[in-house]
Amino acid sequence: PRAAGEGLALDAALDAARRGNAVRTFLAVEGLAMPSEARLAEMARQLYGARGDSRVRIVHAGATLVRHRGVARIVRMEDAPAPWRVDWRGERELDLGRGRGQVRFTTARGAGLAAELCAAGDWHFAPRHGGERLRLAPGAPTRTLKNLLREAAVPEWQRERLPLLFHGARIAWAPGIGVAAELACAPDAPGLVPDWTPAPSSLSD
Repeated sequence: PRAAGEGLALDAALDAARRGNAVRTFLAVEGLAMPSEARLAEMARQLYGARGDSRVRIVHAGATLVRHRGVARIVRMEDAPAPWRVDWRGERELDLGRGRGQVRFTTARGAGLAAELCAAGDWHFAPRHGGERLRLAPGAPTRTLKNLLREAAVPEWQRERLPLLFHGARIAWAPGIGVAAELACAPDAPGLVPDWTPAPSSLSD
């Protein structure tokens, strides 16, 4: 039997009746109220009928059903992250608190953030607030973080939970994406390479 939180694999080979039964069982396991038969059929149609990894968001009973990589999952309204900020003052290990995991910095030559820039200034971790842009290499175009996360196949409901490193108002680093080119160390200079370890179960896929 499926446990709560595991998600529902959306098998396209199922007929309409079995799709409805699968969604019904999924909602029951997750402890959500049962919709009407018509509503249940429409939920199954949207979840199973979406093309590829098209965005699917179905609000139901105080939660949202989402689809990612052929799996339906529940995002509960109370799971929405509240605004937060954790200052970074050069520590090699930093606990982000409240289930956000830890960031560790290792020293390397020619990789990561320029060490001399990390010694001073307003450095802090915070979640996305929208509109962030990042240039990953000198001379490369500035890209929206939204597009970079999409290309990296980070699920939409997980993107708001990523801890971003800021230097003042400028994004300096995003997990799985990289370091801003203007804050990166030179090829022969000392650098600090950040690495994020999520809290257990905070970003299950």
